[in-house]
Amino acid sequence: VFRATGIINAPCDVVFSLVFDPEFTEKNNANYKFFKIRESVAPGYEVVYIQTNPVGPISPRDQIQIRTWKKYKGGFAASASSIDSKQYGQLQSGIVRAHTPLGGGFVIVPLDEKRCQMTNFMVADIKGWIPRSVLEMTLGNALFKFYDESFPKWLQNPANADYKLAKMYVSERFGDTIESKKQKEQKDDHDNKSDKKVNRSPASLPAPDIYSEKHLIGLNLDEQEWVKMGQKSMKALLRELESNEGDWQEKQAEGSTRVLGGNIPGVSYKAFKGMGMIQASPTRLFNLIYDAKLTSDWDSNKKVYKVVNVLGPHFDVVYVQTNKIGPISSRDQCKVRVWKRYKGGFAVASCSVNAKDYKPISGVVRAATAPGDGLILLPVAGRPGVTAMTNLMVSDIKGWVPRSVVDMTVGGAILKFYKETLPKTLKKYQSSITEESARDYINHLLNRKHDIR
Repeated sequence: VFRATGIINAPCDVVFSLVFDPEFTEKNNANYKFFKIRESVAPGYEVVYIQTNPVGPISPRDQIQIRTWKKYKGGFAASASSIDSKQYGQLQSGIVRAHTPLGGGFVIVPLDEKRCQMTNFMVADIKGWIPRSVLEMTLGNALFKFYDESFPKWLQNPANADYKLAKMYVSERFGDTIESKKQKEQKDDHDNKSDKKVNRSPASLPAPDIYSEKHLIGLNLDEQEWVKMGQKSMKALLRELESNEGDWQEKQAEGSTRVLGGNIPGVSYKAFKGMGMIQASPTRLFNLIYDAKLTSDWDSNKKVYKVVNVLGPHFDVVYVQTNKIGPISSRDQCKVRVWKRYKGGFAVASCSVNAKDYKPISGVVRAATAPGDGLILLPVAGRPGVTAMTNLMVSDIKGWVPRSVVDMTVGGAILKFYKETLPKTLKKYQSSITEESARDYINHLLNRKHDIR
């Protein structure tokens, strides 16, 4: 393992934009021949292909990595680890396939407004037969040259040191908006006027504001509170997934599918995050997952899954009872669900509510789900019919179950859901859930009225 630390005479945003931008790296970092983004897996996660140039006596290496980034202590942190996935290319003749385990990456923290400190950790196994003394001298010199020569040379170019350009790059990577509030209001006003002029079906319209006081008309006090809890859960879900600042650790992985465990603000127990690419459009996938009747048919983890109270077009209450999963016995709860359109796809959030008609059942443990539980389904640019799915599980399963058992069982169930259950189910419903029928289902949701079942 190699560790290097240096003080760089540039703000954190500038340094991050230089070391993280694949195009800049490929063009300006002599250590790399190729540095290509292959796939955006989820917000804050992407798959990259890397091929190095010869470094001293070390011949070219390549690898496929999944990398992630987040804001950290006023600066940034990024990490990467190897994945073994044939869909991103086979081994090339004359190129040694290296491997990077968990723990590689860099941290950039501010010292003042004009300087920062960067520390990077190189944990790659470059493979092949190379004497340890040669390896240490070659890689050590390469890291020293990176700090002592490469950065000062890059920063001599005014375009590379431009803080405004760097800030724009950071905004793009973190999904921040660079529109002013006034610009956004003008744009929204223009969009609203345009919508009035064009006759479109409900399923094709932009996302409306899913919550306002008018949504509470006709609901009793409990139901009004459930709607507010649903909206709170949606805000918590999107805040967590968009900020990418949680303390997450990888639990299980297969290809580009990842299952992570971590902590989120306000929740005392561990949450789980799943991420992966699904071969279906966001519309079809939303139909498959949100339709309670369909879900109770194909999801073997659920013994009972039914809508018990429709609160309006975007809100409902479901009763869920799970089957036994490994050593974890059956759990149940009532949850408010809320859905909305989001970045060309969909977001679904939920949290537990106390529905008085559904008392705890003997032999079934009553679980609890905190605000922030849910999923997002996003279209993938340039890949029609593919969805980047990220789900956040913020459920306290209650009962006495060792943490190691929970990690293994729940993490395995999430990985299986992505890699086996969803592909198998989509194939089963290939002819019955089409783009057209999925849009019809969304129109059905948009026309729902208050209904206690």
